[in-house]
Amino acid sequence: MNKDALGAVVDRIDGYRDHVISLQRELCSRPALGPESGGDGEVEKAAFLKTYLERLGLQVDQYDSPDDRVACGYRPNLVSLLPGGAKAPRLWIMAHTDVVPPGDPAKWTGNGSRDPQPGMHDWYEAVKINFGVAPDGTQDFPGLPEGYEQESCQVHFDFWKDKEVPDSWVKFRDITLYWIEKGVDGFRYDMAEMVPVEFWSFMNSAIKMAKSDAFLLAEIYQPPIYREYIQNGKMDYLYDKVQLYDSLKAIMQGHGSTDAIVHIQQDLADIEHHMLHFLENHDEQRIASQGFAGDARKGMPAMVISATIGSSPTMLYFGQNAGEPGDGNAGHGSETRTTIYDYWGVPNHIQWMNEGKFDGGKLSQDDKELNNFYMNLLNFTKNSEALTGDYREIHSHNRAHTEWYNDRVFSFVRWKGSDKLIIVANFDAKEKFGFELSLPKQIIKAWKLEEGNYPLRDVLGERTLELIVKEGKASTRIDIEPLESLILDLL
Repeated sequence: MNKDALGAVVDRIDGYRDHVISLQRELCSRPALGPESGGDGEVEKAAFLKTYLERLGLQVDQYDSPDDRVACGYRPNLVSLLPGGAKAPRLWIMAHTDVVPPGDPAKWTGNGSRDPQPGMHDWYEAVKINFGVAPDGTQDFPGLPEGYEQESCQVHFDFWKDKEVPDSWVKFRDITLYWIEKGVDGFRYDMAEMVPVEFWSFMNSAIKMAKSDAFLLAEIYQPPIYREYIQNGKMDYLYDKVQLYDSLKAIMQGHGSTDAIVHIQQDLADIEHHMLHFLENHDEQRIASQGFAGDARKGMPAMVISATIGSSPTMLYFGQNAGEPGDGNAGHGSETRTTIYDYWGVPNHIQWMNEGKFDGGKLSQDDKELNNFYMNLLNFTKNSEALTGDYREIHSHNRAHTEWYNDRVFSFVRWKGSDKLIIVANFDAKEKFGFELSLPKQIIKAWKLEEGNYPLRDVLGERTLELIVKEGKASTRIDIEPLESLILDLL
């Protein structure tokens, strides 16, 4: 393999970093302890893996070995086949799904690994805080009563008043209240899922009693427990990382489909207001970096989706609007990310700062246009009445019924009262697409559209299009440039 080919392979592997971390979290959340170690086998983890591999399009066969020591009566074995070329050599990859029992708690790593021989990616802390959970899983604090997910912060606060809780809980609460008294607006919690949800109920309800509008944001990267930490943990917002962000990143990189967005919004419909949208943060790669998209403009359609698809907040990371690439080896962490250490700089962001004018005056012309795009989009979203109302994706309808419409494009509608928007985004960096975008009959009815021609004004550009309603159908001609997005206001 030559140097260029090897570099391409390495870059491709690095591009899957976040996906692999997400997958590993899913696997670690499913116990797979063998019966000889007192466990109930690997059936849950194997079921997850089988579904995961099948969704990737792989052929998966399962062979069950009888074992009456486990509840299901068998130990699953999976064989997955990825067909190759006719003359390609056959490669076997063999792995086990079971894990070893927990070791000495003194040897637990900071990220929770208890293997007798920790892996190269496990890390240690000088001190590991005791949040009231013993090595055997028993808890040194009361659980929340059934139905408390529907109760207010006041009810949660009152519940904990006469309860005995771990000393660490009290210390953390007092630290946060100290800073609330000093005037901070809120807190961002790192890897909050590694701490019992009861602790967050205890601390966050106390914070809300001291400052009702405190902003509480957390990392929770397991979708099945999102609601628990929002409702019982009293989190205001969670990063929408493993669903929307990961899907948008794959689409921007050219190996994901916009079809995935449909199911994400459906899955999160009841909690979408609590899911913080973002495209860059301190942990993730810069869009303009070679490890992500290599071009800051590829974030434009994704930003339109992030900022307009729901009622949730959208975070703009510093330098994102200026095309900050995260270049250079800072000596710590990936070159594709901006280091947290102050000996390093963010050149594009500094150019945007323009010696204290903060007007983007020193940016290149391309980056000035990028900055203007972000300003126009975000200024529109904060004042749009339609974006506080109903959402309906029209992507599925057009995928099924519209010629030339494809999965490099995504479309949906937003409306409230008389304010109605049709939003279309093209994620392809090279291809221009043209098609007759149509509205489903349910939207025609909901919008009370009568036969006739309706002008559509693009709020991001200067184009005016026309929505034609005739014989119970509604459509508009869309010709959309590479990386272009249209937010069409029905006049």
